[in-house]
Amino acid sequence: MAPSPVDPSTAPIAAQPAAAGIPDPVAAAVAELAAELAAVTTRPWTLMEVCGGQTHAILRWGLDQLLPPGLRLIHGPGCPVCVTPAATLDAAQALARRPEVIL
Repeated sequence: MAPSPVDPSTAPIAAQPAAAGIPDPVAAAVAELAAELAAVTTRPWTLMEVCGGQTHAILRWGLDQLLPPGLRLIHGPGCPVCVTPAATLDAAQALARRPEVIL
């Protein structure tokens, strides 16, 4: 199943391989995967991406715009590494270095 033509002025970055510097084989693979998703989405799906890095990449490259209408993304809480402030990690490391503490 071939993806439908996209108006370059409104297309997400993933659909504009030349403008985004995406190599043709990568753009072709993205288009193929989008077509496969459309073919297997026979009922509504809701998927949660858990990592903030996933969310950033999906939105940065416009991948959410390539999903079929029946597939909806919701943004999750973020993984502990992405959402924990550096000061909290520093405090945990300092606490773990104390000889009387088992962490």
